[in-house]
Amino acid sequence: MEENKTLKPNDAAEYIGCKYGTIMDLVRQNKIPHYRIGRRVLFKESALLKWIDEGGTSAQNIIH
Repeated sequence: MEENKTLKPNDAAEYIGCKYGTIMDLVRQNKIPHYRIGRRVLFKESALLKWIDEGGTSAQNIIH
């Protein structure tokens, strides 16, 4: 596994086992770790793994 692999929303949804719409709802609600480049929403695989290990909740979900 690449430590800093970047995932697009469709890939992140598949990675955690949900639909694209669900992952985008989580982004809008700031409930999943993500970052933006312009309007693009991206995810770090390592941050998603940590988020899952913590039970899918985190107070700080935006990656800086």
